[in-house]
Amino acid sequence: MYHNLNEQPFKQSKKYIPKIPTDIIKEISKYLNIQTLIKLSQVSKLFKSGVKIINFTKIDSETIKMTDEILQLPILNDLQSLYAHNNKLITDQGIKNLKLIKLNASENPNITDQGIKNLKLIKLDSSHNSNITNIGIKNFNLRIQTLLMYHG
Repeated sequence: MYHNLNEQPFKQSKKYIPKIPTDIIKEISKYLNIQTLIKLSQVSKLFKSGVKIINFTKIDSETIKMTDEILQLPILNDLQSLYAHNNKLITDQGIKNLKLIKLNASENPNITDQGIKNLKLIKLDSSHNSNITNIGIKNFNLRIQTLLMYHG
């Protein structure tokens, strides 16, 4: 049976769609990749408010190219771990307001001492990134640090 979207029965049926509990949304999100979660957060109020991404790993970087713009999405407000290795689309501007405690900024010259200065990092990989220096990390209480200067 064909329904015109402007017909009254369709409009009435929309208000009878029950709200899915946050617990169920969180359980569903466990089975979705990061790209799907980000897209859902952009079109669904349930996913925008009910799900937070706290880790962006090397595996995630193979499914979506993270950018400064994406890092500003509400679903990433509580991001704690970011894999920004060799991703020139992630800069100081994108990370400066995040709650990161783990950052892989290796081979990414767009992340500098200035961008990390207000973070509370405990793990940092800045290998082959000459824009993160000993001066920039002197106030961190790093548990794990990889800092190799690139002379190439």
